[in-house]
Amino acid sequence: MVINLKMKILQVVDDFPPKITGDGLHVYHISKELAKRGHDVTVFTMSTPYRATSPSNKIDYRHQVIDNVKVYYFQSLFRISYFSFSYYMCRALLERNFDLIHVHRYFSLQSPAVTAIAKFKRKPIVFTPHSTTIREKKDLPLTLLRKIFDATLGHCLLQWPALIIALTNENVKDFLKQGVKIDKIKMIPNGIDIEKFRNLPEPSKFKERFRVKGKIVLFVGRLVKYKGVQYILHAAPKILNEHPEAKFVIVGPDYGYGVQLYEMAKQLGLRKSVIFTGLISESELLEAYAAADVFAFPSIHEGFGLVLLEAMACEKPVVTWKTSAMQYIVENGKTGFLVNPFNVDDFANSICLLLSDDKLSKKIGKEARKIVEKKFQWKSTVDMLENVYKEVVATC
Repeated sequence: MVINLKMKILQVVDDFPPKITGDGLHVYHISKELAKRGHDVTVFTMSTPYRATSPSNKIDYRHQVIDNVKVYYFQSLFRISYFSFSYYMCRALLERNFDLIHVHRYFSLQSPAVTAIAKFKRKPIVFTPHSTTIREKKDLPLTLLRKIFDATLGHCLLQWPALIIALTNENVKDFLKQGVKIDKIKMIPNGIDIEKFRNLPEPSKFKERFRVKGKIVLFVGRLVKYKGVQYILHAAPKILNEHPEAKFVIVGPDYGYGVQLYEMAKQLGLRKSVIFTGLISESELLEAYAAADVFAFPSIHEGFGLVLLEAMACEKPVVTWKTSAMQYIVENGKTGFLVNPFNVDDFANSICLLLSDDKLSKKIGKEARKIVEKKFQWKSTVDMLENVYKEVVATC
C-alpha cells in the first residue's frame, strides 16, 4: 500500500486546553508538532464549558484553529468523575473521514465509543491510555466501577486498536497484565518544549510579587488529593526547623481539595509559610520555576508527570516518590531524589539536604537538564509517533 507523506489525523481526548490536564497538554503538543510537519490534524474534545450561540439556543460544538490544528469542543451529555460522553462527537465522527484516529485516555466513556465507530468504519486506531491505574484506591464505588470498566469497555479499548502507546515502562507492565500482547505495545515517552525553559526570568520577579525572602520549595499541579500536596504540608514543620525562612509555594487551580489543604495548613501553623497562588499564567509559571530552589512533587500516581520535566529543564533539583512514572524520569541522587512513598520524614530530609547544599543542588539541577535535553523533547516524541502512524496505516 502506498502511504501519503501527509496524513489526515484525528486526535480524540476528553479534555484539552484551556483546561489543564496532562493528556490534554500531551495532545496539544503532539498535534502542534504534527501540523508543523504538514499533516492535517483535527482534535475532538469536550473540555471547554459549553455555551450555546445559535438562535434556537442549541449548538453541537464550538470550533477554533489553534497553531494550525482544528479543534472541536463538543457538548457533553454528562460528566461523572472520570467519565463523560458526547453524542455529538460520535455523530461528527460518523460523518467525517480520517486516515488515522488516535484515541487518548483509558478511563473515559468517549474513548470506547469513538474506538467502536472507528472500528466500524475500518479506520486505523492508535490508543494512548496515559494510565490504567485508579488513583483513589480507597474509594469503594470507584474501585467497583473500575473493575466493571476493566472487564467490559476497558477490555475493548485495549484489544481493538492496532497499536497501544505506553509512556513509561510501568505502562508496559500494566498493559501486559491486562492481556495486551507485547508486539502490540510501543513505548513513546512524553516530551516538553525545551526552548521555552532556556532563558528564564529573574528569580526576583516572583519573589517580589509574593514577598518571599527565603528559599522556595515549589509544587505545580491541580489541587486534588492524589497530587499529594498534603505530604508537603506535613513535611513542612520539619523543614522549617532547619530553614525557618523557607516558603512553600503551591501553584495550580483548585479541583475540589483546596479547602481541605487551606485548613490543613492552618492547623499545622503554616499560615505564614505556605503560599497558594491558584492558577497562574504561563509567564508567571516560568517566574515561579526560576525562583524555586527545590521542586517537590509527592504525587501518588502519574501517567507521566510533565511538570517534573519542566522543573528539570529549568535546572531545578526535584524530590518525588519512588513510584509510578516518576521513578522512570528521575535518577535517584543524580537528577533528583526518589523517596519511598508516604515516608514524609525522608521526603523532608531530602528537601532539607538540597536547601542546605547549594553546590549539590546546582549539580543535580544541571544533570537534570541534560537528561531532559537528551531524552524528553517533543520533536523526538513526534518523530517516533509519526513513524508509528505510517506503519499502522500501511498495515491496516
